[in-house]
Amino acid sequence: NRPITSARATARSGPPASHVEALRAAMARNPFLKIFVVCGYYDMATPFFGAEYDFMHLGWEPTCQQRVSWGHYEGGHMMYIRVPVLRQLKKDVAAFIRGAMK
Repeated sequence: NRPITSARATARSGPPASHVEALRAAMARNPFLKIFVVCGYYDMATPFFGAEYDFMHLGWEPTCQQRVSWGHYEGGHMMYIRVPVLRQLKKDVAAFIRGAMK
């Protein structure tokens, strides 16, 4: 095993990245903002259910929750490297964009 550099050690020991407050503010300022969250079941870079947890704890009004769509896919952080998953992701993103433009 290679030794862990100090930057990697710091990244691992610090708190997980979170943009919850910025997201809550953006959703409150823009009632037309819609979000599509993509998650891989076997993601080793970000914890599974991390995004779901953040969105459940935003403390926002129920109408904001209605503007969030989810996509869960077989694979990890880069689930799109598997062709069947890439095809499904493409379909889901296209459907999200069509729905967001209504």
